[in-house]
Amino acid sequence: MSTVLRLIPSLSGAIIGVCLALWQPPWLGACLVLTVLVSVLALLTARKRFKQAPVCSTGLLNLWHLFLPAISALTVWGMLWLNIVADAGALLPGPDLSAEQKAEVLNYLIGVISAVASVISALDPDENFLWPEYHFRKMAASLSPEDALGGRQKFFEAAHSETADGNKIKGWGLRARYARARILAECHNAPD
Repeated sequence: MSTVLRLIPSLSGAIIGVCLALWQPPWLGACLVLTVLVSVLALLTARKRFKQAPVCSTGLLNLWHLFLPAISALTVWGMLWLNIVADAGALLPGPDLSAEQKAEVLNYLIGVISAVASVISALDPDENFLWPEYHFRKMAASLSPEDALGGRQKFFEAAHSETADGNKIKGWGLRARYARARILAECHNAPD
């Protein structure tokens, strides 16, 4: 996935955050918080149940795609609220700074936070906890080859290699994760 495509969730979250700040529908903020909670619970459940049900856990893991836009929207909304609604003088009690200088400091802080969030979301999915690929690889790597009842080579490729099933599966994207999960499930349910 290209870096530009990896920025789409953050961008969509930023647009939702601006809409939340401008129109302030209370249901949207509640939906975003609920989305963050559901995606975190889905991730935790997927990690716990991966060994017993890899395919179902992979489905739950895909709810993690909702986390980044929701957290981006909440971050943008919070930054806009700080910048527009909140009183910078009350938020930043400092030494002899005027209200305008305090507002400038707050604007710089907001800029730094948004820049860091954008850079983090654009990092390599294999090494970034914000992407399902990272979590799937970690869960698959937690399974040991001794757990595989049949097809240890097939199991090892599905859990650890960039390609699996005779090069039919490449990478760790959405389809590849489901295909790898099916292989892991087959290896665990194979008869002695």
